[in-house]
Amino acid sequence: MCCYSKLEGFLRVIDLCCRHAICFEADKTNDVFIKKVSIVHSNLYPGLNDHDLFQLAKPAQYLGGELNSILKPIRDLDYRICLSFPDLYEIGMSNQAIQILYQMLNAIPSVQAERVFMPAADMEAILRTRQLPLVSLESKTPLNQFDMLGFSLAYELCASNVLAILDLGAIPLLSNERGIKHPVILGGGTVAYNPSYLAPFFDAFFIGEAEGALSEIVKQLISFKKNSTNLTRQQLLDYLSTLPGLYVPSIDCPGASRKPIQRQIAKELPPLPSAPLVPNINTVHNRLSLEIMRGCLRACRFCQAGFLYRPLRERPIEQVLTTAKTAYQNSGFDEISLLSLSSSDHSQIIPIISTLMDEFSADNMVSVALPSTRVDALSTDMLKQIARVKRSAFTIAPEAGSQRLRNVINKQISDEQILEAVSTVLGNGWKAIKLYFMIGLPTETDDDIVAIASLARQIRFLPAAKGKNITVSVSTFVPKPHTPFQWAEQISLTETIRRQSLLKDLLRPLRIKYRFHDPLSSMIEGLFSRGNQRLANVLLRAYRLGARLDAWPEHFQVDLWNKSLDEEGIDPSTYLSARAVEHALPWDFIDTRISPAFLLEEYEKSLQAASTSSCLNDACSNCGVCNRELFKITSKKSTALPDMPKHQKRSPIAPVCRIRLQYQKSGVLRMIGHLETVGIMNRAIRRASLPVAYSNGFHPQARISYGWPLPLGVESKAEFVDLWLTYPVSEYDLIPLLNGLLPPDLKIIDGYQIDLRTKSIQEQTLEQSFCVKFSNNLSDSIITRFVPDFSCNGSNFTDCSQQIINAFVVELGKVEVQDGKPYSSDTLSTLSKIQLLSNETSEVSMVFTIVYSGSYRSLKPFTVVKVLTGLNPGMYSICKIAAGFSNEDFSRDSSRTTDNDC
Repeated sequence: MCCYSKLEGFLRVIDLCCRHAICFEADKTNDVFIKKVSIVHSNLYPGLNDHDLFQLAKPAQYLGGELNSILKPIRDLDYRICLSFPDLYEIGMSNQAIQILYQMLNAIPSVQAERVFMPAADMEAILRTRQLPLVSLESKTPLNQFDMLGFSLAYELCASNVLAILDLGAIPLLSNERGIKHPVILGGGTVAYNPSYLAPFFDAFFIGEAEGALSEIVKQLISFKKNSTNLTRQQLLDYLSTLPGLYVPSIDCPGASRKPIQRQIAKELPPLPSAPLVPNINTVHNRLSLEIMRGCLRACRFCQAGFLYRPLRERPIEQVLTTAKTAYQNSGFDEISLLSLSSSDHSQIIPIISTLMDEFSADNMVSVALPSTRVDALSTDMLKQIARVKRSAFTIAPEAGSQRLRNVINKQISDEQILEAVSTVLGNGWKAIKLYFMIGLPTETDDDIVAIASLARQIRFLPAAKGKNITVSVSTFVPKPHTPFQWAEQISLTETIRRQSLLKDLLRPLRIKYRFHDPLSSMIEGLFSRGNQRLANVLLRAYRLGARLDAWPEHFQVDLWNKSLDEEGIDPSTYLSARAVEHALPWDFIDTRISPAFLLEEYEKSLQAASTSSCLNDACSNCGVCNRELFKITSKKSTALPDMPKHQKRSPIAPVCRIRLQYQKSGVLRMIGHLETVGIMNRAIRRASLPVAYSNGFHPQARISYGWPLPLGVESKAEFVDLWLTYPVSEYDLIPLLNGLLPPDLKIIDGYQIDLRTKSIQEQTLEQSFCVKFSNNLSDSIITRFVPDFSCNGSNFTDCSQQIINAFVVELGKVEVQDGKPYSSDTLSTLSKIQLLSNETSEVSMVFTIVYSGSYRSLKPFTVVKVLTGLNPGMYSICKIAAGFSNEDFSRDSSRTTDNDC
């Protein structure tokens, strides 16, 4: 084990990582080791080296290798699909549709589904500079080599990202420019319900729930290709147009003769992912997401999803609970999120939450979250169940401030219900409340804006809200297709800014946080939401001007969009203004199975501030989508617990043993940060069902402690983690158990018990040693940088070492740290024991030790190499090979090394 109290003699040099090909030849001549080292890095991204990856903010998002990802031998495949959520990895990996489709398609033996996401600006710049294609995460295949590229289109502002992914994937942007060798470009999701402005760029759109049909479509495409000779692109598109739910723009052209495309509905919800993809880096929703229900019966008139996902279908409680247990065992997440448009409306929600908490909260401290909850469905029993582990900020969405306006949008909740819900939430231990509102709703006046502030004031002065954080978040209403408000006006940019400012002034005295959406991006969202095919040219022009990642405020460039609109002669007001109900709409050819007469009736009722009852009360609104023989709506709530085995709590709670594990980090995982590494390790520990002790208090934390963070890009054979366990577990059983659950690039190599009172790893660390490998052409500069008269003959390295250290101290004093000041004298004394090791080809490796004094930890290994060689990170390989500890309270010898000593 690389763990010792004092480094004496020769430094122990071990193999850099399991992904490197390494051999050593050692010969002791004048107390100097001469090594022969051959290092071959794996090609993490085709055409890019470590130097390129070091220039990226989050390189791991392009490298793949996540837990539960799937890669099949290409010789066994008949069809290859790349799934894309056209946004950054941290957003796309949180998308439930990608998870479901990935599992469903890969269940077909001859089909491979892979993934790709929108690269960040730094990665896109490198790819374009190096003229490299965007590739898939699993097999690193360029996108133009797939049979199909499928986009999940969840919001309008992802449109420019779609074009960027096509362009970077070496696929022509326009459908009519593609040949038979190019992949089929398929779109789906809520944006596809008005595909006009995207039509020139897509070969086909799937309208409806792809889970119920995509597998069959792929099987039919495989059969069609196998049975076709000299297949042309047009023949392929003609065939696609015959399949149910597919809209092919080049064939189903605009006009009176256009055939209606009927929305496809899954009669049964698809299986939930039992082995969900687990990202290696933090994502927006880094948790286990379970869709417990699809559809909503509340009929909020602004909510597009509420209409497009009708009818309501619940998952049986047994299916939810069984999948939760399996998916947890295969992922190790510490939070379970119960997804739906209104999770609290599930008829079995109380038994679901109670059983999940009984199963997971006692030992694993897994929390359960309801991201979408209506205030009129909240109950004290529900909140007490959720609060058993963790109470993060609770979100409530009144949507409108006045009762009149809530009647207009059919949000049937009163001020009294909102205030009661807030009091109940805060009274059950939550420290923060987030309130969501919209401005610009149909018939809204300034009085309705004042009502938002009035309601916020009442919440601020509730007894339960004393000392609590309250946030008011406001978005601009965007009329969506296939809703009762599809004919309504979207307020102008000027009016949006005025109403936002009015509300800001009203909230300022209340000590309430105020957040609002960028009004300019809301305007572009509204244009695309209601646009026709003329906007395709605007999109293409804006993309070529540089529009990217428009849903991110820091990337949204309104000047580009304004210029594109001006050059195409588009006046935004013509798209944002109210539509006459008798006029045709660009999306009329799509049949959502909801009666147009019903939508019009709801719109007219909204203008009268009249409400429509929820279908939960068995008062059918006759929207036309439900066939009660196929879709049974459950309206009666149940609080009875299911007949499932009861979970037995473990005892005792207090830790009885502590195990210190040594692990190595290499390959792909050297490109992820310390916190992400901790996440991977902690999830593996939870999957192993180890009896980890938890802290007491408001937010119990697992008693797991790690050493000092390893810099991004550094490999290591000497990382450590301490586990406090509630009953003894042998390290000889624990190590193979964890290694079977960890990725190949993260491996436990030793472990032993230590005293419960032993200081933390960080407190005990005295020094760390690193090995740096340089290529031939850098050898001379490394040797002569500080000692120009030194001859690299392999005989005087030891004599030279102290000269280099002395010169290093002088040079380091000139280097500025983050605060602009030079390194202090304490830091200057922390470098010691530099050794230069060479082979017969004059390749040079350098081994050095950083000695820590007290709690000072500012000297980084990359800084050492930079000062000594002038080289930037990525121009050499670096590995942490040892960590020196104080031996206080150690129960075993702390001077051992691994078997791969030099």
